Amino acid sequence: MPTTRPYHHGHLRREVLAAAVEVITESGPAALSLRDLARRAGVSHAAPAYHFGDKPGLLTALAAEGYDSLADALETAATRTGQFLEVGVAYVRFAIDHRAHFEVMFRPELYRADDPAVRAAVARADVALYEGVGAVSDEKSEAGAQLDGVAAWSLVHGFVTLWLNGALPLELGDDPEAAARAVAGVLFRTPTRHHSDLAMGHIGPVGLGTVVDPVGMVRNRYMLREATRRDLPVLRAVERAAGVPFRDVGMALVADDEPLSLEELSVFKDDGRAWVVTDASDVAVAYLLVEIVDDAAHIEQVSVHPAHARQRLGQQLIDRAEAWARERCLASLTLTTFAEVPWNAPYYARLGFEVLSESTIGPGLRRVCREEADHGLARWPRVVMRRIIPTS
Repeated sequence: MPTTRPYHHGHLRREVLAAAVEVITESGPAALSLRDLARRAGVSHAAPAYHFGDKPGLLTALAAEGYDSLADALETAATRTGQFLEVGVAYVRFAIDHRAHFEVMFRPELYRADDPAVRAAVARADVALYEGVGAVSDEKSEAGAQLDGVAAWSLVHGFVTLWLNGALPLELGDDPEAAARAVAGVLFRTPTRHHSDLAMGHIGPVGLGTVVDPVGMVRNRYMLREATRRDLPVLRAVERAAGVPFRDVGMALVADDEPLSLEELSVFKDDGRAWVVTDASDVAVAYLLVEIVDDAAHIEQVSVHPAHARQRLGQQLIDRAEAWARERCLASLTLTTFAEVPWNAPYYARLGFEVLSESTIGPGLRRVCREEADHGLARWPRVVMRRIIPTS
């Protein structure tokens, strides 16, 4: 009788990695051996080596898996709460729930840190963390923003390392998430407006009774201005949050759609074609991008964080785009949108947009529609809409 149980090659990777997690959890990375993993996974002695090559190869796969899981956790926290403090708490929770991964990820001497899968996963986790930092950082320079990012990372990483090693005072209690919130609140309890937001666990206040003045300033709580470099990571977080409601209407593809990259957003920002609405802490909570298509000002994207919905922020951004178009002697605003989603076409119709007939759609807008169809958006009815700009 064979001493190893039969297995399906498609499951080998998962089984061996799961066995590696068990060993590291029990005894640390130094105790890991491919032969022992084969025994634990119930496969032939040669199977792990055939699949991963050697021990560093296996740990490389484990590190990549860890960074991807960390990025998922941080992105979910940012989308679900819109609160940077909760992104930090998610980091702590990940480390505790995935201790074996955590022990390997930050010891690059154990694996091949230049592996493409590792580098891609690390980049995802970096973006997820630094997007949150951008929402609470006072720094406008790249170097200053990086320091803020390192400070925030050092806080949560150091805290959870001490927690895992049992080195924190017993008075902090046995709830790591509550303790992390308390420690972060003490450290960032400063008069600086963004850091006080971090201590309170939210990006900015939301309230009713907002008053909009005719020149584009939203008094008391919001301000409309051109986007800056430090806004760009936050816009990606706003876009992800704005996509969440689509999941509730059966449009998961839209909810999971990746936001524009920082490089793509930079093009709009550099050309003066990106505007944001910020909260009382000067953190972007809504934004709009515009380009010229078929001699019209085409709204490429307009998004509002759900926590700041029903404040007329989208309307204000569209009115700003109209002013931009009028300065360039453009006769109309256009956009493409979902016909049957309540906060899409019906909302724009209330703002004066009308659906264009097929015969009146120009070549540029047809190209836009084809690109959207190629992206899978044609699964749901879409329309092209236009708002004529009144002549002054």
